[in-house]
Amino acid sequence: MTLETKRQKITVDATGRAPGRVATEVAMLLRGKNRPDFEPHIDGGN
Repeated sequence: MTLETKRQKITVDATGRAPGRVATEVAMLLRGKNRPDFEPHIDGGN
C-alpha cells in the first residue's frame, strides 16, 4: 500500500508588509502549522 501526499502551491502577497512578518508566515506554512492535523514529525505535504 502506498500513500501519496498531495502537494499544493501557496502564493503569499508581501505588498506593504515587513520582511520578517512575511518570513514568519511562510515558515509556518512550509511546516504545515496552519493545518488542523499538524504533527511535527510527519511530512504533511505542504
